[in-house]
Amino acid sequence: MHNLIFLLTLLHLLATPIIRNEDPIPVYKIGDDMAWAAKNYPDQDWSETRGNTSDKIFWSRTQLDLRPVENDLRPLGLQIDSFGAFEVYWDGILIGKNGQLPKTGQSEIPGTECSYYRIPDHLISPGLHTIAMRSSQSLHPDVQRSIGFHINNHTTLLTGPLITMAYMNLMAGAFLIAAVYYFFLYLNSKRRQKDILIFATICLVMVGRNSGHFFLHSYVLKTFPGSPPANTIKIAVIISRSSILMRLLAVL
Repeated sequence: MHNLIFLLTLLHLLATPIIRNEDPIPVYKIGDDMAWAAKNYPDQDWSETRGNTSDKIFWSRTQLDLRPVENDLRPLGLQIDSFGAFEVYWDGILIGKNGQLPKTGQSEIPGTECSYYRIPDHLISPGLHTIAMRSSQSLHPDVQRSIGFHINNHTTLLTGPLITMAYMNLMAGAFLIAAVYYFFLYLNSKRRQKDILIFATICLVMVGRNSGHFFLHSYVLKTFPGSPPANTIKIAVIISRSSILMRLLAVL
């Protein structure tokens, strides 16, 4: 099992990325003009920093340089990691929305932090492509957050997080069984060996750590995508410290 996981991880690392420019830099402009979605719109005077957009609409434009795409990777999907609400245009064509942009009398409804979009096959070709995003970020507009892009098979992008979560839940179940078993072993033992208690505690901490990550990613970030509450930060700190404690106990 460990060899299989190592092999899959190695193959993933060795796989040639579809995007040649792995760290594309978006440019920004405050305002709202649908002409800015066009693939070849001149954006040389746009800024690489977004600035404080307040509750205004702003646009970003990013150039992606694609390698030739094999047929087994089609249909391609685009993963975007960004906050706020936005519309996504690929070479001037609307391919999806995330959240709800503010309208007259209606405030912004933030989307999820991570979203996925299918790229039409007729828009895929080697070379430069433009992703234009019509966006708003009413919550903490002064915070400079980057935009992340990842391209892969559309189905792979959608199922990847589910597979990862399944492994995490499987590990949590295994640690929970081990924690219960060794706690009973410690309580029913006349010698009450501390190493058994420590191991059971480590297993229980691992269960809490996996459950905490599940809570953060599956509930908090989806329920409060634009600005998670302050308690979320405290939860993250507790999870991080429990992970450190687990490693210290393992060393001892």
